[in-house]
Amino acid sequence: MQFFTTITLLATAGVAFSSPLEARANTCFDGRAPVCLFATNPNIGRIDKSSAITAIEQACNKLPTCVLGTSYSPVQGRIPGYTATLTVGKQCAGVTNWSLSTCTALFLESIDAKCGGPSDTYFYTGYTRSVCDDTFVSFNLGG
Repeated sequence: MQFFTTITLLATAGVAFSSPLEARANTCFDGRAPVCLFATNPNIGRIDKSSAITAIEQACNKLPTCVLGTSYSPVQGRIPGYTATLTVGKQCAGVTNWSLSTCTALFLESIDAKCGGPSDTYFYTGYTRSVCDDTFVSFNLGG
């Protein structure tokens, strides 16, 4: 009896403390390395993380929902000198529950973490396409 109580508590705690990345169970970007811009010169290829998040959230706010099978136009968020671009494919980039946090996580997981991060200070520039539905995610110079 105690075994089942313990298992139930662990399962409940796991659901309560899961992160947006875990909730997505996203494999759309697995095995796909991003193009990391200015990887040889990290002073050019990175930006203050909070500024990057501002541009990313601007783009993500322009696509508040994603419905499977729907075609969406590209959206962008801009800050001086940088642009976040998102073109979501018909499988919603593998995101189960689309939200601002899961959309932002696409940029953090598929570009920043693979191009030099994760870092609390910097966001690293780059772009990539998902293998599951051709979703395009980019954080690049220009704005």
